[in-house]
Amino acid sequence: MRRLFLRVLSVFRSSQRDARSFPALDSWWLDVKLGIRMLFKYPGLALAGGVGIAVGVAIAAGGFSVIYGAFLVSSLPLEEGGRIVSIEMWDSAASKPERRILYDYQVWRAALKSVQEISAFRTVTPNLIAPGVQPVSVSVASMSASGFRVARVRPRMGRHLVEDDERAGAPSVVVIGENVWRNRFAGDPAIVGRAVQLGATPHTIVGVMPEGFAFPVNHRFWAPLRVGSAPPEPLTGPSLMVFGRLAAGATLETAQAELATIGGRAALTFPKIYAHLQPRVMPYANPFMGMHETRDVTGLHLMQGIVASMLVLVCLNVAILVY
Repeated sequence: MRRLFLRVLSVFRSSQRDARSFPALDSWWLDVKLGIRMLFKYPGLALAGGVGIAVGVAIAAGGFSVIYGAFLVSSLPLEEGGRIVSIEMWDSAASKPERRILYDYQVWRAALKSVQEISAFRTVTPNLIAPGVQPVSVSVASMSASGFRVARVRPRMGRHLVEDDERAGAPSVVVIGENVWRNRFAGDPAIVGRAVQLGATPHTIVGVMPEGFAFPVNHRFWAPLRVGSAPPEPLTGPSLMVFGRLAAGATLETAQAELATIGGRAALTFPKIYAHLQPRVMPYANPFMGMHETRDVTGLHLMQGIVASMLVLVCLNVAILVY
């Protein structure tokens, strides 16, 4: 061990002599030499310090990236994904979102101009039954056809949903994801037009979406959302999630201002129902992450700052060791 240390030290002394013509390198070589000397003299202390610093950096960097990537990045991996927004009705009395917004969804589609292709979906979990396929419960997005126009992703095979599929009495159809096509249907090239059963209702597969497409929330099956043609009453119908795309030139602020005006008209028409209900436009992922109010986002920024402070502590420890 001593012979190895002397050989390494002689190499660095030679390198240091070569670096005299570069004064900026002198300090660097000195730090390296002292580091190697400490490593051989106190291997346990050096190992514990190195592991501690590495763990601190890993925890801080990992926590920072998870909080930022999973909660604070509002853009979706879609064409102009940052302009896809969610719209919800906030119940200030109950401090939670009101999901029975079929009436409001139809009003927003007709009157809101700052957000285009306003769409809605709800998740149902029927059993998938098909010849040669083991029955299994699947998560299906019952979604309006405009949701595919919001995503702007072309199907790999066949077509996606269209408005005519939402009509009462129209044939029941379903669109599947590529991984479903490959894993459950063995990549059948004649999959379009094949009959399957979702729950008790027969459906016809009309399209296959490309690999990686999981909109709106990690879905691999899409069926038309059918809400009927009769005008609904406020706070009736199924629980819905509503989303759309900001129009050209529109921002979250201008969309919120227009939405507040529409909400004010609804409050005049139904004062008792809308006394505590406030419509909101927000980045698409916020409702799914439980971030409904400004304080929720502020709390995440605070947590991110606390995690990042671990890097400051690591830097201070390194600075003390170097000193």
